[in-house]
Amino acid sequence: MLYGSARVTVLNPDGTIFIGDVGKGDLWFFPTGYPHSIQGLGPDGCDLDAVLNVAVTEVGMALDLSRAFILLGDSGDDAPVRAEWDAPGVETIGNAAGRLPVSYLAARERRTVVVGDILIAPDLDDPTLGGRDTLVELGTRAVIATPILVFDRIIGIFALHRAEASVWSPHDVSVAEAVA
Repeated sequence: MLYGSARVTVLNPDGTIFIGDVGKGDLWFFPTGYPHSIQGLGPDGCDLDAVLNVAVTEVGMALDLSRAFILLGDSGDDAPVRAEWDAPGVETIGNAAGRLPVSYLAARERRTVVVGDILIAPDLDDPTLGGRDTLVELGTRAVIATPILVFDRIIGIFALHRAEASVWSPHDVSVAEAVA
């Protein structure tokens, strides 16, 4: 920790939870695949960008994703990408952030949306979501998008993409929701 203070929470494989406070000069390690959260404490908090980048990177690698990212803002359709991890050879979201129908649906309905195959998902037939084209152009076939809530207010979306259609496991969904 370079400055400020934070509370770290880690979900261990045996189901137990570790909670501890860290301050300037402290160091912590989250093994790959362990869902965790970091909450800034006090008036200075902690470096949010570093925290978000660690979150998307660790989840992306642990769940064998093509992409993991966080949109921060009031709604999924106009929220900018604040942190993104992409597998080698995968293009970044770029200007497509405002045209991601699964993320928009998660924000609009205030719930986790799980899509195993974007080409056949009936939820994406809703024309107000903007269609599947952007996801197809990004090389995405399977998506989890979950709202990031603070005191019952949506502040962003945490989204996971896979290049192949796939069945998301309950563990995958739990990790997304725990990180969000």
